[in-house]
Amino acid sequence: RFLAALPRSVANAAALDRFLAGKHFDLAYLFGLHRIGLATHFPAVKAGIPVLWHAGDAFVARQLKIWPRKAPLYNLLLNTLYRKARRMELQGDYRNIAFVSANLRDYYAKAGVRPEGSYVVPRGVDFSVGTDVERKRAQPPVFFQACRLHAQKGPHLAIQAAAILAKRSPELEWSLEIAGAPEHPKYRDQLLSA
Repeated sequence: RFLAALPRSVANAAALDRFLAGKHFDLAYLFGLHRIGLATHFPAVKAGIPVLWHAGDAFVARQLKIWPRKAPLYNLLLNTLYRKARRMELQGDYRNIAFVSANLRDYYAKAGVRPEGSYVVPRGVDFSVGTDVERKRAQPPVFFQACRLHAQKGPHLAIQAAAILAKRSPELEWSLEIAGAPEHPKYRDQLLSA
């Protein structure tokens, strides 16, 4: 799947190059680019636009360092069939990365990705808990997870936790709802059969 994004990333980079022509931007703020490829951002680098990555997972470290080391065939394909995209990826700008956790920052460092500007910006918000205790609530209570239906997001773990709760406290009334678009039909089927 990630190899399939490499040819697209070259085409995406060409489109971004055309888009940037004659324009000036202060910053390129990039999320993982999983489906469109890391090379997509290369025109921003060529144009001298500072880049800030938002790392919510390990994809950038895996694509740049881990997979090429761990999978010789993957590395071979990167350096032959997908050479142009790989060269653009490696000439990218990874000097500034905002991580969603210190753990993820440390994972990148262990992989060999150590940005000059390393920031930890946790997901979530700081708000006082319990100020709306009188609001109307669903009866019975609902546990709700909205996400991409992918093992990485953990809906199978929510289902496992629900099974544990049901077993430990069968007298409790509640429901679990999971909403999201499936990426892999087999994973969706596994969720439905759980």
